[in-house]
Amino acid sequence: MGADHLPKHLGTRNHLRNLLSGVEGKVESSHGTCIGFEKEGSGIDVVLLDLNMPGMGGARCLEEILRKDPGARIIVSTGYLDKQQMRGLLQTGAVGFVVKPYKFKAVLQQIRAVLEDRRR
Repeated sequence: MGADHLPKHLGTRNHLRNLLSGVEGKVESSHGTCIGFEKEGSGIDVVLLDLNMPGMGGARCLEEILRKDPGARIIVSTGYLDKQQMRGLLQTGAVGFVVKPYKFKAVLQQIRAVLEDRRR
């Protein structure tokens, strides 16, 4: 999960960890990096990626993750996304979107849908 600012990022991670407690897997997070994708075969099932993350930026991170793991399932998070950006990110390989401010139940539904789809 990439995030805008560290304090908000830590709160988001902890809240998602609590929400996902009944889902198999673990919640990892990173501040401004493409976590877990330094090498191929990361074992990460789903990525919640902030489009406006510091450093390389979310769009470039999306491309980098998919270059290293073409099967990665990436949900893009942003405060605003126009239709052209959305189309471009879907064409690049994003599987879904969540809009800030988060409605955590909607985020959880999106993550569960991606995980269920991956298991099929």
